[in-house]
Amino acid sequence: MNKNIISQLNIEYAQKKDLAESRLIFLKEELEKKLPEIKLISKELASLTLNYCKNIVGADETYSSQLNAEYRDASSNLISKKNKILKDAGIDDGYYDSCYECLVCKDSGYISIGNRVKECKCYTQKKLEALFGKSNFPLLKAQTFEKFDISLYSDDEAAKKNILEIKAECEKFVSKFTSGASKNLLFSGSPGLGKTFLSGCIANEIIELGFSVLYLPASEMLNIMSRHNFFQFNDGVNNEYDDFKYNFIFDCNLLIIDDLGTEVISESKYSSILSVLDSRFAADSARICKTIISTNLGISDIFERYTERVGSRIVGNFDILGFRGDDLRLKRR
Repeated sequence: MNKNIISQLNIEYAQKKDLAESRLIFLKEELEKKLPEIKLISKELASLTLNYCKNIVGADETYSSQLNAEYRDASSNLISKKNKILKDAGIDDGYYDSCYECLVCKDSGYISIGNRVKECKCYTQKKLEALFGKSNFPLLKAQTFEKFDISLYSDDEAAKKNILEIKAECEKFVSKFTSGASKNLLFSGSPGLGKTFLSGCIANEIIELGFSVLYLPASEMLNIMSRHNFFQFNDGVNNEYDDFKYNFIFDCNLLIIDDLGTEVISESKYSSILSVLDSRFAADSARICKTIISTNLGISDIFERYTERVGSRIVGNFDILGFRGDDLRLKRR
């Protein structure tokens, strides 16, 4: 792992957490000014907890059970009383939510699951964006379904109908993603028809849902894999290279491979593509592990360029969406 990136990310999260805690203190103080009885209940709860902790130390089993029951009942009554006051004042359970960017980890970057502590999805995604900063994440962030402009297709009814059908399929992909029912997508068509734009729209929606998304041009993905394989084979160490990049090609919830077909191909790269596809297909049965491929190639071109093994994996495991029309970039000039 690049230590500078992780160090900066940890500093960022420490600052976010401090800011969130400051906002939380401010909101609590403002609330207690409006509802002084809330402050009194909070003090009662604190005193109750302190006394419980003092008395439970060294208590025998019978007395411990008594203390547990008394504490549970007393604290429950105080919390119920507090909640009623808040409800009567029109304050809902999400009153403090605005303090945090991420409600899952409360801006700490980590969550506890049983006895384990793991990275929150928001932290993992931030790490991805930092490590793959040159992979067009800034560009993708500007691409949303709300910015989809059908007027660009106004002079071509067939292209308009085609792109609206594809957009609907993309939105369906997002809506089914959480349940794992989405199928992988292949975007096929000439340059400038909106393939990368719709990939970005999907990416942003999936990130908002709390899943990890990795966007990579095919050439960059294969270079990462080649470097990994080289150092593994030579048992070498590369201080600039991080296995996190390699592993996340296989582990992220959504992998978007852009411009498949523009990379320089070789036997080892055939194997790498096959390895990614097969690994992600297998993983998808246990967790959400979807793939979107964008290419200027047609299906017959894919079979010709990548052999039947790769072509058959794509045909059998992807919904194929064919883009039609003229290059939209020429229309914007």
